[in-house]
Amino acid sequence: MSGKILTLQSDKLAADNIKRGENLLASLINKLISVGRSSEIERIAKDESYREKLYKEYGLK
Repeated sequence: MSGKILTLQSDKLAADNIKRGENLLASLINKLISVGRSSEIERIAKDESYREKLYKEYGLK
């Protein structure tokens, strides 16, 4: 029983982390659109270090 509970908790934590990441990326995309930088969306999808830079630039992380 204990192992099953830990697995369920672990699955919930993983799902929460995925949702948090999706929300963070959506916030960055919306910000880029609102400031006229939508041309950078493709780059943030491919370049993790640039994405992280922009998260910090816009105070999202």
